[in-house]
Amino acid sequence: MLLCVLSGTGLQLLMMVFVALVFACIGFLSPPNRGALTTAIVVSLLGCVCYQECVNTLFHECINTLLVYYLFLLALAILRVYLACLFVVL
Repeated sequence: MLLCVLSGTGLQLLMMVFVALVFACIGFLSPPNRGALTTAIVVSLLGCVCYQECVNTLFHECINTLLVYYLFLLALAILRVYLACLFVVL
């Protein structure tokens, strides 16, 4: 769970920095306009929340699906060992 949250937050921060750097390189955000730069960073941070939530949800669902799959395989392996032991005893 924590891994999902951290990966989504990391993606959000990377996208925020990328958007701010692109706008700064294009020339929309210049150093004298500090308020515009701060506003752009905050707006891009809030705008990237939907991507963060998508990554969190997909990653969490993927981990849960794999966990259930491996638990199912473990249960089948235990059943096979039990049946093999039962067959050998009988």
